Amino acid sequence: MTMNDKNKRFLVMIRLFLIIILSIWLIIFISHKVITHFELKYLEKEGIYNPITVGEYDLNVYLYGNENGKHTLVGLSGQGVNTYSMGLKATVDRFSSENRIAIVDRAGYGLSDSTTVPQTVEQVVEDYRTALNRAGCKAPYILIPHSIGGMYATYWQSVYPDEIEGMFILDGSLVGEEDYFYYNSAYEMFLTTLCNTGLQRVFHDAMKGKISWRNLTMKQEKAASIMEMHSTFTFSQHSESVLMEENFTETASIMTRTASPKMYIYAMPSTEEDVREYLEYKNESYRSAGKEPPYDMSDTEMIQQKTDEFIDADVDRTLYTSSYCNNLGNCKIRKVGGIHNIYKQKPDELAALLAELIEATEK
Repeated sequence: MTMNDKNKRFLVMIRLFLIIILSIWLIIFISHKVITHFELKYLEKEGIYNPITVGEYDLNVYLYGNENGKHTLVGLSGQGVNTYSMGLKATVDRFSSENRIAIVDRAGYGLSDSTTVPQTVEQVVEDYRTALNRAGCKAPYILIPHSIGGMYATYWQSVYPDEIEGMFILDGSLVGEEDYFYYNSAYEMFLTTLCNTGLQRVFHDAMKGKISWRNLTMKQEKAASIMEMHSTFTFSQHSESVLMEENFTETASIMTRTASPKMYIYAMPSTEEDVREYLEYKNESYRSAGKEPPYDMSDTEMIQQKTDEFIDADVDRTLYTSSYCNNLGNCKIRKVGGIHNIYKQKPDELAALLAELIEATEK
């Protein structure tokens, strides 16, 4: 065999390899689109998928409860949290007989469409407002933001104070805190590009980890899994990361004190008992995901070390939280020792505090 023949054979093999890879990708992409179509149809029948157009794309507004209720409770998720509409249910369901519940997925989250429209804080808040109005939910609202959702809620109440009658902030991002920004990375963009082809169907657990829940029914777990497959590493979420510093700066610049009642849920362990509960919850999450729990609860030295670390961190965080709440106006701070996604861990305790906040809006 001549060198020229070897080169030709090599090129044929390369071409065949590329054809096989392209074929596999097309199968995955088409399968993802077909499966997504039927999943959304299923969730539509279950009353969970309710797409509302806000322009060139749709946002999902999960609506339930009393249509003519006293208040409209509006959930705003944290960064990268696609399952907030299911996770928040254990806290807010008990209020549904007397209130309207509306949990809105912003662009690229949960069951909402992704978009190339830059996710500035102004754009996100206008999308929320448009989606709620077109879904028939008129202001005023009691906002229930988690984590970065607190930034959007802060902007919303500052620009449109008459639309907000209260805020129940679940370990919200502290607008004004130094260096509290999420930066874009090439790795995140790489995953975003892959997920746009549907590869999360194959590699989701490796990319994001298996979801573990404590307070969901089997049907709700199924819905949560669909939400993850629909919106893992979307372009809208990537845009949110890229614009995070700009959005924080813009929100801080217009932040305004208002008289509406607010409650900030501070979710950080501050006692040894809190830390034990925190670590046990983490271990349980690992077990439910089929993994070895990382913490030895008989290791008293490790527990004491973790407790000291949390206590040290608590000093600075308390100062920032107090400053943030003071700038919001009429904001009470309630410590609930636990994980950042506190709504997953302590829904009963949160519900009691939410009842207190709702009562304050009625005085």
